[in-house]
Amino acid sequence: ETDTLSLKMLAVILGWIGGFLLLFGPKSLRVVLFPLFFLLFLVPIPTVLMKKALLILQVATTEVTYRMFHLTGIPTMRDGFVFYLPSVSIEIAEDCSGMRATLTLFIISVLAGHLFFRHTWRKGVLILSTFPITVLGNALRIVGLTLLAMYIDMDFLDSKSLPHLRGGWFFFLVDLVVLGGIAAVLKRHENYGDGKGIPFR
Repeated sequence: ETDTLSLKMLAVILGWIGGFLLLFGPKSLRVVLFPLFFLLFLVPIPTVLMKKALLILQVATTEVTYRMFHLTGIPTMRDGFVFYLPSVSIEIAEDCSGMRATLTLFIISVLAGHLFFRHTWRKGVLILSTFPITVLGNALRIVGLTLLAMYIDMDFLDSKSLPHLRGGWFFFLVDLVVLGGIAAVLKRHENYGDGKGIPFR
């Protein structure tokens, strides 16, 4: 169903773009190229691509989480996506990969890059930064919930608990602030390069 919907939505959006080109011509199309192609985010990600993206995020989150557990000094054994700690074992499943946060932050970075930057490489840096930001934030969330479960209450790992349900929103806001900080630094350097600002210190 997802793949069928993807094809239908892609056909609709390409039809809109083609209709605009037919009615207003190539010059007008160049003016509104970004908003028209931004509509492609309405297309659901095909199943094959989604599975690959989930696996990449899952692997990256697992690697970062493993290193964070080592930094805490807690004895940790790892078997694939499963971690064995002194009083608990956890698995980083696909649902814990942070896909929704990554997609949301990616879309925001694409829009912010278009609105605030003129140079393509700065837009690229902002967009690419969403991956390490979300992976690091997701790993922090997993480690934080695990430590709370180990030392306070095991209910913190319950998928229905308030910290488990709402913790993602908190870390997403942190991710958003970090992305905003990166955008501010890039913008300030861009202004300075054009003689419109001072260097960031």
